[in-house]
Order: sequence, then structure tokens, then C-alpha cells
Amino acid sequence: MTKLDLSFKWEGRIDSTSDTSSFRLHQVVQSTTTDKLPSKNTKHSYGLIGFCCDQGVERNKGRLGAKEGPNTIRSSMASLAYPSCLPRVFDLGNIHCVDEKLEEAQQALANAVHQCTKDGVKSIVLGGGHETSYGHFLGLEKSYPDKKIGIINLDAHFDLRPTSPSASSGTPFLQIAEHLKNQNKKFSYLCLGIQEASNTQSLFKTAERLGVDWMSAEQMRQVGPNPVMSFVREFCENVDGIYLTICLDGFAAAHAPGVSAPSPFGLEPAWAEWLLATLKEQSNIIGFDVVELNPRLDQDHRTANLAAQCVFKFIQAF
Repeated sequence: MTKLDLSFKWEGRIDSTSDTSSFRLHQVVQSTTTDKLPSKNTKHSYGLIGFCCDQGVERNKGRLGAKEGPNTIRSSMASLAYPSCLPRVFDLGNIHCVDEKLEEAQQALANAVHQCTKDGVKSIVLGGGHETSYGHFLGLEKSYPDKKIGIINLDAHFDLRPTSPSASSGTPFLQIAEHLKNQNKKFSYLCLGIQEASNTQSLFKTAERLGVDWMSAEQMRQVGPNPVMSFVREFCENVDGIYLTICLDGFAAAHAPGVSAPSPFGLEPAWAEWLLATLKEQSNIIGFDVVELNPRLDQDHRTANLAAQCVFKFIQAF
């Protein structure tokens, strides 16, 4: 397996060196390798894995910079309060996409996720472009071969584009659908926050053909959180494990300017809170990632801080 880069140094504000109730995240994160993770883990055990890659974004003709996302999210997380659930948080390092070899990097991510999750540590992957999701899913599938995994994606885009001439940040969920079809497994995918101006009619037809459940950002605003969360619960009832992915371009550009494709009519951050609160009712969350942070385009660290808060709230919830 590709060796993960553990060079990031966790540091930040210190209020106390002895009172854990005054600790911040950087004081409790343990940087380690996947082979040194404990074999028995509590409910609140998490492994951070960075996917330093924007090769998928480049192939998708987007604006580069997502490969700098993982460490930027870590920096924004560092001085956040140590959550009251007293989690064990392991930083397993970064995977780098080298020499434009996206597929090799995705396989390395799959291997790292499997090593993380096989003994009960929940994977939290920090992207990277949304090509992150293909590698993350493959790793979860390897750890949970008997589970019917449902994907919930908060995103402005379906990311179901054709893989010809090559896979990209716009293709991961079509790749997953085709991968599952080859194994005679059902593709279960719910996408929340779709922007109709950002998805061609061909993509809507692909979503219909694949049986994708989805709601547009406009529909979500019109009906409000309760009907949307009922829709989420109904989806969860039909799967054994949930893989949650949050694409930062699903949020309104005012809150998430630092992405390759900002969304002027995107969602408010409160939708992420409502979604996490709803999923907390479930006992089958198996993995989470946050993707598409582009620090080069961010303003006042707004997008990085939003990503960090999403990770924090996931840890609190699960």
C-alpha cells in the first residue's frame, strides 16, 4: 500500500494542558499509521485520511487547488473544541496523486480506508476533488462486503458524467454504479441540493435510468426541512450502511466561495446540521467525507471553516 504522508503538524490554541474539558482538537489527535490503529475501538473512534488530489478536477476542466484542501481543513479544525463525546481521533496522513495517476491514488485511498474501517474506526476523508468518493466507496465496500451501502451526497451536481475519455471529479457515482452492476448489486444513491442549471438534461436522464433519488436545492427550500428529512429517513430504511459525502459546492457561494464551481443559489449550512441530526437517528453510518475545498479561491477561510465545522458535527453526531 502507498505510504501515507504524516508530515502535518497539529497545533493551535491551548487553554489547559491537564483539564480535558478545556482541550482543543489538536491536543487529542493522534498521528499514526493504519497498521498501528487499535484493534478494538469505541463508538467514537475516527480516522482522518487526506486525499491530496485535484487531477479529477483538472480532467473535469475545473479550477485547480483542491489538492491543498486536506491540510487546510486540518488547520481549521485544530483549535476547535474537543467534542463532549470525548472521541478518539487518529490522523492517518495524506495520499498524494503523483504523476497524474488518479486511478492509482484512488486505489491507495481504498486500501487506506479499508485498513482504517475494518476494525471499527469510522473513516473521515478530507478531499480533494469529488473523485475522492470513488476510492472511499471502494474501501468501505471492502470492509463491509455484506452490507448494502447507500450513498447520501449533499451536492449541486449528480457527478454521473460519462467516464469516456477518462474518469474525473464529475464521474465518481457513475463509476460506483457500474462497479456495483458488474457484481449484480443495487446502486442506492440520494443526492440533495441539485442545481438544475448545473446539470444537463442528459445527466437527469442518467439519474432516472439508475434509479437515483434526488431533490433540488430549490425544492428543498420550498418544502422546508421536515419533508426533506422524511425523504432521507425513507432512503435509509432500505440500506444497511450509509456513506455520507458533502461537496462544498452544494452550499451557497456566500458561505463556500472556495470551490471550483461556486453555487450562487446553493444551500444554507443549516441543511448540513439538519441532515446530520436526522442521520444520528440511524445506527448505520460507516463513512464520511467532505470534498472540493479549494483554498486558493477561499475568502477569509469561510469555506475551510465550514468544512471543519462539518467534520466536527459529524464527530459529535456519530
